[in-house]
Amino acid sequence: MNSLPPPACQGVAAVAVQCAHRAYGHVCARVASVHTPQRFFVSQTHHTSKPRPPLCRSLPEDVFRGGGSPRLYMAVCAGDHYAVDQELADGTGPDQPFGAVTPLIGAALEGRTAMVDKLLAAGAQVNLQDRKRGVTALLCAARVGYYDTVQRLLRVEGIDLNAGSVNEGTPLWFAIRCSHQQTATALWEAGADVYRQSQRPSKAAPPLRTAATWGDAPIIEFIASRAVCIDRRFDDGHTALTLACTFGQAECVRVLLNAGADVNQTGLLGGTPLHEAVRGEGLPVVPLPECFPLDEDETAKQDCAGVVRLLLAGGARLKADDQGMNPLHVACIENAERCVEVLLEMTCGQAVDTPCKGSGMTALHFAAIKGHAGAVQYLLKWGADVHKQSNSGCTPLYLAVRKNHLEVVRSLIAAGAGQGEKGCSDKAFDYTVLQYASIAMLEALDLDRVPDGSA
Repeated sequence: MNSLPPPACQGVAAVAVQCAHRAYGHVCARVASVHTPQRFFVSQTHHTSKPRPPLCRSLPEDVFRGGGSPRLYMAVCAGDHYAVDQELADGTGPDQPFGAVTPLIGAALEGRTAMVDKLLAAGAQVNLQDRKRGVTALLCAARVGYYDTVQRLLRVEGIDLNAGSVNEGTPLWFAIRCSHQQTATALWEAGADVYRQSQRPSKAAPPLRTAATWGDAPIIEFIASRAVCIDRRFDDGHTALTLACTFGQAECVRVLLNAGADVNQTGLLGGTPLHEAVRGEGLPVVPLPECFPLDEDETAKQDCAGVVRLLLAGGARLKADDQGMNPLHVACIENAERCVEVLLEMTCGQAVDTPCKGSGMTALHFAAIKGHAGAVQYLLKWGADVHKQSNSGCTPLYLAVRKNHLEVVRSLIAAGAGQGEKGCSDKAFDYTVLQYASIAMLEALDLDRVPDGSA
Protein backbone atom coordinates (compact mmCIF):
# COMPACT_ATOMS: atom_id res chain seq x y z
CA MET A 1 0.00 0.00 0.00
CA ASN A 2 2.95 2.32 0.72
CA SER A 3 4.88 3.59 -2.27
CA LEU A 4 7.52 6.13 -3.13
CA PRO A 5 6.24 9.63 -3.81
CA PRO A 6 6.32 11.20 -7.25
CA PRO A 7 9.55 12.94 -8.31
CA ALA A 8 8.15 16.37 -7.34
CA CYS A 9 8.00 15.16 -3.73
CA GLN A 10 11.60 13.97 -3.48
CA GLY A 11 12.83 17.22 -1.91
CA VAL A 12 10.54 17.01 1.15
CA ALA A 13 12.58 17.00 4.36
CA ALA A 14 12.36 14.15 6.84
CA VAL A 15 9.71 14.46 9.50
CA ALA A 16 8.63 12.13 12.29
CA VAL A 17 5.00 13.15 12.70
CA GLN A 18 1.89 11.02 12.67
CA CYS A 19 -1.29 13.15 12.55
CA ALA A 20 -4.70 11.57 13.09
CA HIS A 21 -7.07 13.74 11.07
CA ARG A 22 -10.84 13.43 11.65
CA ALA A 23 -11.83 14.15 8.07
CA TYR A 24 -15.36 14.73 6.84
CA GLY A 25 -17.38 11.64 5.85
CA HIS A 26 -15.59 9.24 8.23
CA VAL A 27 -12.39 9.31 6.13
CA CYS A 28 -9.19 9.20 8.15
CA ALA A 29 -6.11 10.56 6.41
CA ARG A 30 -3.01 9.27 8.16
CA VAL A 31 0.22 11.10 7.55
CA ALA A 32 3.42 9.33 8.50
CA SER A 33 7.05 9.42 7.55
CA VAL A 34 10.27 7.63 8.32
CA HIS A 35 13.59 9.17 9.11
CA THR A 36 14.91 8.72 5.57
CA PRO A 37 14.61 12.02 3.65
CA GLN A 38 13.84 10.18 0.42
CA ARG A 39 10.75 8.45 1.81
CA PHE A 40 7.48 10.23 2.53
CA PHE A 41 4.36 8.11 2.62
CA VAL A 42 0.80 9.36 2.71
CA SER A 43 -2.20 7.02 2.67
CA GLN A 44 -5.94 7.14 3.13
CA THR A 45 -8.22 4.59 4.77
CA HIS A 46 -12.01 4.62 4.26
CA HIS A 47 -14.42 3.21 6.81
CA THR A 48 -14.87 0.16 4.56
CA SER A 49 -11.09 -0.48 4.82
CA LYS A 50 -10.88 -0.37 1.03
CA PRO A 51 -7.30 0.58 0.01
CA ARG A 52 -6.94 4.01 -1.51
CA PRO A 53 -4.13 5.52 -3.57
CA PRO A 54 -1.51 7.63 -1.77
CA LEU A 55 -2.88 11.08 -1.06
CA CYS A 56 0.30 12.81 -2.28
CA ARG A 57 -0.47 11.68 -5.84
CA SER A 58 -3.75 13.64 -5.80
CA LEU A 59 -2.12 16.89 -4.65
CA PRO A 60 -1.43 19.72 -7.07
CA GLU A 61 2.17 19.61 -8.17
CA ASP A 62 3.00 23.03 -6.73
CA VAL A 63 2.29 21.80 -3.20
CA PHE A 64 5.71 20.17 -3.28
CA ARG A 65 7.48 23.07 -5.03
CA GLY A 66 8.69 26.36 -3.66
CA GLY A 67 5.49 27.97 -2.39
CA GLY A 68 4.15 25.22 -0.20
CA SER A 69 4.44 21.80 1.38
CA PRO A 70 2.31 19.49 3.53
CA ARG A 71 4.43 20.49 6.51
CA LEU A 72 2.26 23.57 7.18
CA TYR A 73 -0.89 21.49 7.40
CA MET A 74 0.82 18.91 9.62
CA ALA A 75 2.29 21.56 11.90
CA VAL A 76 -1.11 23.23 12.27
CA CYS A 77 -2.81 19.95 13.23
CA ALA A 78 -0.01 19.13 15.66
CA GLY A 79 -0.24 22.60 17.29
CA ASP A 80 3.43 23.41 16.54
CA HIS A 81 3.41 27.22 16.48
CA TYR A 82 7.15 27.47 15.84
CA ALA A 83 6.93 25.26 12.74
CA VAL A 84 3.88 27.16 11.50
CA ASP A 85 5.69 30.50 11.90
CA GLN A 86 8.67 29.11 9.99
CA GLU A 87 6.51 27.84 7.13
CA LEU A 88 4.66 31.14 6.81
CA ALA A 89 7.96 33.06 6.99
CA ASP A 90 9.33 30.87 4.20
CA GLY A 91 6.50 31.98 1.94
CA THR A 92 4.00 29.14 2.31
CA GLY A 93 0.50 30.50 1.74
CA PRO A 94 -1.94 30.13 4.66
CA ASP A 95 -4.49 28.57 2.28
CA GLN A 96 -2.02 26.10 0.74
CA PRO A 97 -4.12 22.89 0.58
CA PHE A 98 -2.93 19.49 1.63
CA GLY A 99 -4.99 17.08 -0.40
CA ALA A 100 -8.57 18.31 -0.28
CA VAL A 101 -8.33 20.43 2.86
CA THR A 102 -6.72 23.68 3.90
CA PRO A 103 -4.69 24.37 7.08
CA LEU A 104 -7.60 26.43 8.47
CA ILE A 105 -9.97 23.46 8.11
CA GLY A 106 -7.38 21.24 9.80
CA ALA A 107 -7.09 23.68 12.71
CA ALA A 108 -10.90 23.76 13.05
CA LEU A 109 -11.12 19.96 13.05
CA GLU A 110 -8.56 19.78 15.86
CA GLY A 111 -10.14 22.66 17.80
CA ARG A 112 -6.90 24.67 17.77
CA THR A 113 -8.28 28.17 18.25
CA ALA A 114 -4.84 29.77 18.54
CA MET A 115 -3.87 28.26 15.18
CA VAL A 116 -7.09 29.60 13.68
CA ASP A 117 -6.08 33.05 14.96
CA LYS A 118 -2.62 32.74 13.47
CA LEU A 119 -3.86 31.58 10.04
CA LEU A 120 -6.54 34.26 9.86
CA ALA A 121 -3.97 36.91 10.76
CA ALA A 122 -1.79 35.57 7.95
CA GLY A 123 -4.64 36.07 5.47
CA ALA A 124 -6.41 32.68 5.37
CA GLN A 125 -9.84 32.80 3.68
CA VAL A 126 -12.49 31.85 6.22
CA ASN A 127 -15.07 30.69 3.65
CA LEU A 128 -12.71 28.56 1.59
CA GLN A 129 -14.19 25.09 1.07
CA ASP A 130 -12.35 21.84 0.66
CA ARG A 131 -12.33 20.55 -2.88
CA LYS A 132 -13.90 17.19 -2.14
CA ARG A 133 -16.94 17.72 0.14
CA GLY A 134 -17.37 21.47 0.17
CA VAL A 135 -16.93 21.81 3.94
CA THR A 136 -15.67 24.99 5.58
CA ALA A 137 -13.72 25.58 8.77
CA LEU A 138 -16.91 26.76 10.53
CA LEU A 139 -18.80 23.60 9.57
CA CYS A 140 -15.98 21.36 10.82
CA ALA A 141 -15.70 23.15 14.16
CA ALA A 142 -19.50 23.10 14.62
CA ARG A 143 -19.74 19.41 13.79
CA VAL A 144 -17.12 18.42 16.35
CA GLY A 145 -18.48 20.93 18.87
CA TYR A 146 -15.44 23.18 19.44
CA TYR A 147 -17.27 26.16 20.88
CA ASP A 148 -14.23 28.44 21.29
CA THR A 149 -13.15 27.82 17.71
CA VAL A 150 -16.66 28.53 16.44
CA GLN A 151 -16.77 31.75 18.44
CA ARG A 152 -13.46 32.88 16.93
CA LEU A 153 -14.60 32.12 13.39
CA LEU A 154 -17.89 33.96 13.93
CA ARG A 155 -15.97 37.15 14.68
CA VAL A 156 -14.56 37.20 11.14
CA GLU A 157 -16.34 39.73 8.96
CA GLY A 158 -18.09 38.18 5.98
CA ILE A 159 -18.18 34.59 7.23
CA ASP A 160 -20.86 32.46 5.57
CA LEU A 161 -22.99 31.06 8.41
CA ASN A 162 -25.01 28.78 6.14
CA ALA A 163 -22.30 27.30 3.90
CA GLY A 164 -23.33 23.66 3.84
CA SER A 165 -21.47 20.63 2.65
CA VAL A 166 -22.27 19.13 -0.73
CA ASN A 167 -24.22 16.13 0.56
CA GLU A 168 -25.32 16.94 4.09
CA GLY A 169 -25.97 19.91 6.34
CA THR A 170 -25.01 23.39 7.44
CA PRO A 171 -22.98 24.31 10.55
CA LEU A 172 -26.20 24.83 12.55
CA TRP A 173 -27.61 21.54 11.26
CA PHE A 174 -24.54 19.65 12.47
CA ALA A 175 -24.40 21.46 15.81
CA ILE A 176 -28.04 20.58 16.50
CA ARG A 177 -27.84 17.03 15.23
CA CYS A 178 -24.80 16.33 17.39
CA SER A 179 -26.36 18.04 20.46
CA HIS A 180 -23.74 20.78 20.75
CA GLN A 181 -26.25 23.17 22.27
CA GLN A 182 -23.78 25.92 23.21
CA THR A 183 -22.37 25.92 19.69
CA ALA A 184 -25.87 25.87 18.18
CA THR A 185 -26.86 28.85 20.33
CA ALA A 186 -23.83 30.81 19.13
CA LEU A 187 -24.65 30.08 15.49
CA TRP A 188 -28.31 30.97 15.99
CA GLU A 189 -27.51 34.25 17.66
CA ALA A 190 -25.09 35.07 14.84
CA GLY A 191 -27.95 34.68 12.33
CA ALA A 192 -27.72 31.11 11.01
CA ASP A 193 -30.87 29.91 9.22
CA VAL A 194 -32.65 27.07 11.03
CA TYR A 195 -34.55 26.10 7.85
CA ARG A 196 -31.47 25.96 5.65
CA GLN A 197 -30.54 22.41 4.78
CA SER A 198 -27.55 22.04 2.46
CA GLN A 199 -26.38 22.64 -1.06
CA ARG A 200 -28.51 19.61 -1.98
CA PRO A 201 -31.79 19.93 -0.03
CA SER A 202 -32.79 16.33 -0.71
CA LYS A 203 -29.73 15.05 1.14
CA ALA A 204 -30.29 16.58 4.57
CA ALA A 205 -33.12 17.56 6.85
CA PRO A 206 -33.64 20.90 8.63
CA PRO A 207 -32.50 20.90 12.27
CA LEU A 208 -36.06 21.00 13.61
CA ARG A 209 -36.96 17.89 11.63
CA THR A 210 -33.80 16.11 12.72
CA ALA A 211 -34.36 16.86 16.40
CA ALA A 212 -37.99 15.67 16.26
CA THR A 213 -37.01 12.43 14.53
CA TRP A 214 -34.12 11.47 16.81
CA GLY A 215 -35.74 12.68 20.03
CA ASP A 216 -33.49 15.60 20.98
CA ALA A 217 -35.96 17.51 23.19
CA PRO A 218 -33.48 20.15 24.47
CA ILE A 219 -32.74 21.22 20.90
CA ILE A 220 -36.45 21.44 20.07
CA GLU A 221 -36.92 23.55 23.17
CA PHE A 222 -33.99 25.69 22.02
CA ILE A 223 -35.53 26.22 18.58
CA ALA A 224 -39.10 26.69 19.83
CA SER A 225 -38.02 29.34 22.33
CA ARG A 226 -36.70 31.48 19.49
CA ALA A 227 -40.04 32.29 17.86
CA VAL A 228 -39.77 29.76 15.05
CA CYS A 229 -43.04 28.72 13.40
CA ILE A 230 -43.25 25.34 15.10
CA ASP A 231 -46.03 24.05 12.79
CA ARG A 232 -44.19 24.85 9.57
CA ARG A 233 -44.44 21.95 7.11
CA PHE A 234 -41.44 20.26 5.57
CA ASP A 235 -41.23 19.29 1.93
CA ASP A 236 -43.04 15.97 2.44
CA GLY A 237 -45.96 17.54 4.36
CA HIS A 238 -44.83 16.48 7.83
CA THR A 239 -44.37 18.86 10.74
CA ALA A 240 -42.09 18.50 13.75
CA LEU A 241 -45.08 17.28 15.82
CA THR A 242 -46.18 14.59 13.37
CA LEU A 243 -42.61 13.30 13.09
CA ALA A 244 -42.15 13.20 16.85
CA CYS A 245 -45.45 11.29 17.10
CA THR A 246 -44.46 8.82 14.38
CA PHE A 247 -41.21 7.94 16.12
CA GLY A 248 -42.68 7.85 19.62
CA GLN A 249 -40.63 10.76 20.99
CA ALA A 250 -42.86 11.58 23.96
CA GLU A 251 -40.60 14.22 25.50
CA CYS A 252 -40.33 16.03 22.16
CA VAL A 253 -44.12 15.96 21.83
CA ARG A 254 -44.46 17.48 25.29
CA VAL A 255 -42.05 20.29 24.39
CA LEU A 256 -43.80 20.96 21.08
CA LEU A 257 -47.25 21.07 22.68
CA ASN A 258 -45.97 23.45 25.35
CA ALA A 259 -44.58 25.61 22.54
CA GLY A 260 -48.07 25.85 20.99
CA ALA A 261 -48.03 23.18 18.29
CA ASP A 262 -51.49 22.41 16.88
CA VAL A 263 -52.55 19.07 18.36
CA ASN A 264 -55.31 18.60 15.74
CA GLN A 265 -53.39 19.68 12.66
CA THR A 266 -54.10 17.62 9.54
CA GLY A 267 -51.36 16.44 7.27
CA LEU A 268 -50.82 13.57 4.89
CA LEU A 269 -54.16 12.08 3.71
CA GLY A 270 -55.96 14.11 6.34
CA GLY A 271 -54.25 12.31 9.21
CA THR A 272 -53.72 13.98 12.59
CA PRO A 273 -50.83 13.58 15.07
CA LEU A 274 -52.92 10.86 16.77
CA HIS A 275 -52.99 8.87 13.52
CA GLU A 276 -49.21 9.17 13.23
CA ALA A 277 -48.66 8.13 16.84
CA VAL A 278 -50.66 4.90 16.62
CA ARG A 279 -48.98 4.01 13.32
CA GLY A 280 -45.60 4.51 14.93
CA GLU A 281 -46.01 1.74 17.52
CA GLY A 282 -45.50 -0.89 14.86
CA LEU A 283 -42.36 0.73 13.45
CA PRO A 284 -38.92 -0.69 14.31
CA VAL A 285 -36.62 1.25 16.61
CA VAL A 286 -34.98 4.00 14.60
CA PRO A 287 -31.23 3.40 14.15
CA LEU A 288 -29.07 6.41 14.92
CA PRO A 289 -26.45 7.75 12.53
CA GLU A 290 -22.83 7.36 13.57
CA CYS A 291 -22.38 11.05 14.29
CA PHE A 292 -25.37 11.24 16.66
CA PRO A 293 -24.38 11.35 20.34
CA LEU A 294 -27.17 9.22 21.88
CA ASP A 295 -26.60 5.52 22.49
CA GLU A 296 -28.82 2.64 21.45
CA ASP A 297 -30.39 2.29 24.91
CA GLU A 298 -31.90 5.74 24.55
CA THR A 299 -33.37 5.01 21.13
CA ALA A 300 -35.24 2.02 22.56
CA LYS A 301 -37.31 4.32 24.77
CA GLN A 302 -39.78 5.21 22.03
CA ASP A 303 -43.19 5.49 23.65
CA CYS A 304 -46.08 5.82 21.20
CA ALA A 305 -48.66 5.07 23.91
CA GLY A 306 -47.17 7.88 25.98
CA VAL A 307 -47.44 10.17 22.96
CA VAL A 308 -51.12 9.25 22.55
CA ARG A 309 -51.71 10.05 26.22
CA LEU A 310 -50.04 13.47 25.83
CA LEU A 311 -52.03 14.28 22.68
CA LEU A 312 -55.37 13.36 24.25
CA ALA A 313 -54.53 15.34 27.38
CA GLY A 314 -53.68 18.26 25.08
CA GLY A 315 -57.11 18.22 23.45
CA ALA A 316 -56.65 15.88 20.49
CA ARG A 317 -59.90 14.68 18.90
CA LEU A 318 -60.62 11.31 17.32
CA LYS A 319 -61.13 12.77 13.86
CA ALA A 320 -61.37 10.61 10.76
CA ASP A 321 -58.78 10.96 8.01
CA ASP A 322 -59.48 11.18 4.27
CA GLN A 323 -60.16 7.43 4.19
CA GLY A 324 -62.78 7.72 6.92
CA MET A 325 -60.70 5.99 9.62
CA ASN A 326 -60.22 7.45 13.07
CA PRO A 327 -57.10 6.78 15.22
CA LEU A 328 -58.78 3.83 16.99
CA HIS A 329 -59.39 2.12 13.65
CA VAL A 330 -55.75 2.65 12.67
CA ALA A 331 -54.50 1.39 16.04
CA CYS A 332 -56.48 -1.85 15.59
CA ILE A 333 -55.14 -2.32 12.07
CA GLU A 334 -51.53 -1.71 13.17
CA ASN A 335 -51.90 -3.92 16.28
CA ALA A 336 -50.90 -1.01 18.52
CA GLU A 337 -52.36 -2.65 21.64
CA ARG A 338 -51.04 -0.13 24.13
CA CYS A 339 -52.40 2.72 22.02
CA VAL A 340 -55.79 0.98 21.79
CA GLU A 341 -55.85 0.68 25.58
CA VAL A 342 -54.95 4.36 26.10
CA LEU A 343 -57.44 5.57 23.48
CA LEU A 344 -60.28 3.61 25.07
CA GLU A 345 -59.41 4.55 28.65
CA MET A 346 -58.92 8.26 28.08
CA THR A 347 -62.03 8.61 25.91
CA CYS A 348 -64.13 6.21 28.03
CA GLY A 349 -64.79 4.06 24.98
CA GLN A 350 -66.19 7.00 23.05
CA ALA A 351 -65.38 5.68 19.56
CA VAL A 352 -65.52 1.96 20.25
CA ASP A 353 -68.41 1.38 17.80
CA THR A 354 -67.84 4.33 15.46
CA PRO A 355 -67.92 2.99 11.89
CA CYS A 356 -65.43 3.84 9.18
CA LYS A 357 -67.14 6.22 6.76
CA GLY A 358 -66.17 4.22 3.70
CA SER A 359 -66.74 0.60 4.70
CA GLY A 360 -68.92 0.86 7.80
CA MET A 361 -66.45 -1.34 9.67
CA THR A 362 -65.81 -0.64 13.37
CA ALA A 363 -62.58 -0.99 15.30
CA LEU A 364 -63.67 -4.53 16.24
CA HIS A 365 -64.02 -5.43 12.55
CA PHE A 366 -60.50 -4.21 11.83
CA ALA A 367 -58.98 -6.03 14.82
CA ALA A 368 -60.87 -9.23 13.92
CA ILE A 369 -59.87 -9.28 10.26
CA LYS A 370 -56.21 -8.68 11.20
CA GLY A 371 -56.26 -11.32 13.92
CA HIS A 372 -55.12 -8.98 16.69
CA ALA A 373 -56.46 -10.85 19.70
CA GLY A 374 -55.12 -8.36 22.26
CA ALA A 375 -56.88 -5.42 20.64
CA VAL A 376 -60.09 -7.49 20.40
CA GLN A 377 -59.94 -8.14 24.15
CA TYR A 378 -59.60 -4.42 24.94
CA LEU A 379 -62.50 -3.55 22.63
CA LEU A 380 -64.75 -6.21 24.13
CA LYS A 381 -63.85 -4.97 27.62
CA TRP A 382 -65.19 -1.54 26.63
CA GLY A 383 -68.45 -2.97 25.26
CA ALA A 384 -67.79 -3.24 21.53
CA ASP A 385 -70.85 -4.56 19.67
CA VAL A 386 -70.03 -8.07 18.42
CA HIS A 387 -73.15 -8.08 16.22
CA LYS A 388 -72.36 -4.85 14.38
CA GLN A 389 -72.42 -5.27 10.60
CA SER A 390 -70.36 -3.42 8.05
CA ASN A 391 -71.86 -1.85 4.92
CA SER A 392 -71.56 -5.23 3.21
CA GLY A 393 -73.25 -7.02 6.13
CA CYS A 394 -70.11 -8.62 7.55
CA THR A 395 -69.80 -9.17 11.29
CA PRO A 396 -66.49 -9.32 13.21
CA LEU A 397 -66.99 -13.07 13.76
CA TYR A 398 -67.46 -13.67 10.04
CA LEU A 399 -64.25 -11.80 9.21
CA ALA A 400 -62.27 -13.68 11.87
CA VAL A 401 -63.57 -17.04 10.64
CA ARG A 402 -62.78 -16.27 7.00
CA LYS A 403 -59.22 -15.29 7.96
CA ASN A 404 -58.87 -18.35 10.24
CA HIS A 405 -57.99 -16.35 13.38
CA LEU A 406 -58.86 -18.94 16.02
CA GLU A 407 -58.11 -16.90 19.17
CA VAL A 408 -60.22 -14.00 17.92
CA VAL A 409 -63.09 -16.37 17.07
CA ARG A 410 -62.97 -17.81 20.58
CA SER A 411 -63.05 -14.35 22.14
CA LEU A 412 -65.97 -13.21 20.00
CA ILE A 413 -68.03 -16.36 20.69
CA ALA A 414 -67.34 -16.00 24.42
CA ALA A 415 -68.57 -12.41 24.18
CA GLY A 416 -71.88 -13.55 22.68
CA ALA A 417 -71.32 -13.56 18.95
CA GLY A 418 -73.89 -15.88 17.36
CA GLN A 419 -72.43 -18.96 15.75
CA GLY A 420 -75.47 -19.28 13.51
CA GLU A 421 -75.75 -15.65 12.41
CA LYS A 422 -75.47 -14.83 8.74
CA GLY A 423 -71.96 -14.04 7.66
CA CYS A 424 -72.72 -11.74 4.76
CA SER A 425 -75.70 -9.87 3.35
CA ASP A 426 -74.95 -11.12 -0.17
CA LYS A 427 -77.57 -13.79 -0.97
CA ALA A 428 -75.07 -15.67 -3.12
CA PHE A 429 -73.15 -16.41 0.09
CA ASP A 430 -76.14 -16.90 2.37
CA TYR A 431 -74.46 -19.21 4.91
CA THR A 432 -74.12 -19.10 8.65
CA VAL A 433 -70.79 -17.84 9.93
CA LEU A 434 -69.27 -21.17 11.01
CA GLN A 435 -70.21 -22.80 7.72
CA TYR A 436 -67.24 -20.87 6.42
CA ALA A 437 -64.96 -22.36 9.07
CA SER A 438 -62.31 -24.92 8.30
CA ILE A 439 -62.51 -28.41 9.79
CA ALA A 440 -59.40 -27.63 11.87
CA MET A 441 -61.10 -24.58 13.36
CA LEU A 442 -64.26 -26.52 14.15
CA GLU A 443 -62.19 -29.19 15.87
CA ALA A 444 -60.29 -26.55 17.84
CA LEU A 445 -63.61 -25.03 18.91
CA ASP A 446 -64.82 -28.49 20.02
CA LEU A 447 -67.62 -28.47 17.45
CA ASP A 448 -68.26 -31.80 15.78
CA ARG A 449 -70.70 -30.37 13.29
CA VAL A 450 -71.52 -27.14 11.53
CA PRO A 451 -74.26 -25.38 13.50
CA ASP A 452 -77.59 -24.85 11.84
CA GLY A 453 -79.22 -21.44 11.52
CA SER A 454 -79.99 -21.10 15.24
CA ALA A 455 -77.94 -18.55 17.15
